[in-house]
Amino acid sequence: MRACLPLVAALLWPCAAPAQTVDRLVARVDGEPILLSELMRHASPRLAPLATEPAWKRTQALRAALRAEIDRAIEAHLLAARARRRGLTVTDAQIDAALARIAEDQHLTLDELWAHAEASGYSPAVYREEIRRQLVEQALVAVDPYRPAGVGWAEKQRAVLVAALRRRACVERFGRW
Repeated sequence: MRACLPLVAALLWPCAAPAQTVDRLVARVDGEPILLSELMRHASPRLAPLATEPAWKRTQALRAALRAEIDRAIEAHLLAARARRRGLTVTDAQIDAALARIAEDQHLTLDELWAHAEASGYSPAVYREEIRRQLVEQALVAVDPYRPAGVGWAEKQRAVLVAALRRRACVERFGRW
């Protein structure tokens, strides 16, 4: 029996696959992970127009897009957690209605809207996710009591809300962001 162990080990050794990084943790918001694949999925529409640019330019654009995207992802996680705590949800029917309004405002059919979104680098899932995020933000801003005076109050209100959420949250970043 002991004589067979080296033979079995020798036969199994070449079968071991090399270690490979599948995804990477780039941040954590209150224990909830943000993965590199999530950032790449959301940054891809901004990178699609650069496909014909030189590699060094695409690399610079990728770094800038990922830096911006990690901040957006952290804010999205903070706002989504706040919405869950407040019981605010966005249904698929609300997303469909928002998509219909967007198409109507742009004088497009839904099929044309989807074609434009895909031409801009958005997959249907990412586009729907972005619409959901925006609807959640609108709902949060609407129920928040802070109403600054003047033009652009919704942007100010969002900024104040995000700043307050950041102060209370545990946000960890990993890597050079």
